[in-house]
Amino acid sequence: MVASLARPGGNATGATSEIGPSKLIQMLKEAVPTVKRVVYLNDPAALPSQVDADVQLVPMRDVDGVAQAFGKFQRGTDGLVIDYSPPIVLSADKICGLALQRKLPAAGFTPIFANAGCLMSYGQDLSDISRRAAGVVDKILKGAKPADIPVEVLTKFILTINLKTAMALGITIPPSLLHRADQVIE
Repeated sequence: MVASLARPGGNATGATSEIGPSKLIQMLKEAVPTVKRVVYLNDPAALPSQVDADVQLVPMRDVDGVAQAFGKFQRGTDGLVIDYSPPIVLSADKICGLALQRKLPAAGFTPIFANAGCLMSYGQDLSDISRRAAGVVDKILKGAKPADIPVEVLTKFILTINLKTAMALGITIPPSLLHRADQVIE
């Protein structure tokens, strides 16, 4: 979308992050070392995601597709990573409820998922993104060209762990991970 992060060119600028599904899968496996077969629930209309070959991609295109998506999980699935596109975020309660019902440890990219009952979330600090976006808009309103405003690399992330869900799943979160948590739901 841009020529480079330092000089985007064209009529676009914004923010990016280095975090992707692989990082969230790594975090989930750190929380639950027995996880081997992971499903990545994603919206194929969003930007394509790169995941390891051993991860099953399951599409969910709209808010009514939760049960259908869960029906596509391969036998032996023992972990779930959840994308953060609008239809998926709007379905967080259903997704996290089904994951808990099926005893699947699940992780999402925003605290919405941990608050909805998933085991954990790890992703960008949404308030930090909002502040940064407001700064970019301010620069543009003052006459700066988007092509000249560097794309910001987001570096502030929030780890949220839901201990109620961990208890319901019979999982003990490793102290090393628990101590890194920014938020703990008890």
